[in-house]
Amino acid sequence: PVAVMRSPGRVQSTVVARQTAMYLARTLSGQSLASIGEFFGGRNHATVLHACRRAAEQLATDPEYAQRVHRVREMLRSNGVR
Repeated sequence: PVAVMRSPGRVQSTVVARQTAMYLARTLSGQSLASIGEFFGGRNHATVLHACRRAAEQLATDPEYAQRVHRVREMLRSNGVR
């Protein structure tokens, strides 16, 4: 749920999902790090930058994660998000 993604919680599954969402928000929308951080519960730009770097690193090293992110990206694109 969006509320969980925006919450301050640090449960590992939520952290990975939040980092992935921040990465996709950055790569697909081109929004600033600050505006993405604000949407995700008032986090600062450095947190978003860290999330994007972690997601990119995981994309490069974990084929299963890369496949899941690819599916999400395709679903977003099919719904008009570029």
